[in-house]
Amino acid sequence: MLIPSFVNMPLVDKNGIMTPEWCQFFNQLISELQNNVSNEGYKLPFLSTSQINQLADVNKSGGSLVYDSTLNLPKININGTWKTFDLT
Repeated sequence: MLIPSFVNMPLVDKNGIMTPEWCQFFNQLISELQNNVSNEGYKLPFLSTSQINQLADVNKSGGSLVYDSTLNLPKININGTWKTFDLT
């Protein structure tokens, strides 16, 4: 999920209309939430095995959950290593 960064701009202009920067911020935030969180639950990011193996800093992603779309398995990063887990 790509949560937008804080926009250090006025929220509204002199007429009380939301500025374009803040409109974009809220549009992106709402879009990300709609695409990744639903009434059915949180959706794990789908990444191929190759994409998971290319993550730049596996230590920074400790505790992260992803769905390996190549192997059709959920994975979690534990101490810098991606591990699969069986849900049966």
